Amino acid sequence: MWLKDANCAHTIGHDPLGIGNGELGWVDALAFVAGINYGTYNISACASYTNHYSNWHLPNSNELASIINYSVPDNSPWLNSAGFTNVIPDYYLSSTTRMFEMTGAPLVGPILVGMRSGGNWGGGFVNYLEESPSNPWAGHYTWPVRVDELVAGTAPVWKTGQTTCYDGMISLGWKVVDCAGTGQDGDIRSGIESNGLHHVLRTMQTAQ
Repeated sequence: MWLKDANCAHTIGHDPLGIGNGELGWVDALAFVAGINYGTYNISACASYTNHYSNWHLPNSNELASIINYSVPDNSPWLNSAGFTNVIPDYYLSSTTRMFEMTGAPLVGPILVGMRSGGNWGGGFVNYLEESPSNPWAGHYTWPVRVDELVAGTAPVWKTGQTTCYDGMISLGWKVVDCAGTGQDGDIRSGIESNGLHHVLRTMQTAQ
């Protein structure tokens, strides 16, 4: 279940970076979701239900990709018309990270998924991009999700397979840390186990 408000941080005035539009850095996003679970942040203004849940997590890249409608150029109005609010036509942070190189140096960054397509947005495909590790103030949007059990009639989301977590410092040489309690993909491991065919199809899609 997704939080009804796709920009809850902005709705409740949570703005650690001082950007003013709800964007959070990756570390801040993980801390924000943890704060929701601990009751630090009152998100009643962001939801259409009164129950307090304590199992929200920052979605992994597959979970974010699962809500994309590839037949429309901009998913924000489509998702807003489906019952969500404040879905922004921009990049959302995932809990999934990937290794890459910049100027020959190995780096780690969170994967971002765009809610809009066309032009630099991937021409209809979800964008798997890395947040720039050189900019600790780079902000993107945060949309918590929670999973209790698979609801009948819904399609399962594959696990990403990530089992490694990092210290979260936006800098060169991120250190591998124990995943427990980090809220990162390697900690939550949301989804079901995939098979070889899934990996082949996913590789074909993201390679375009």
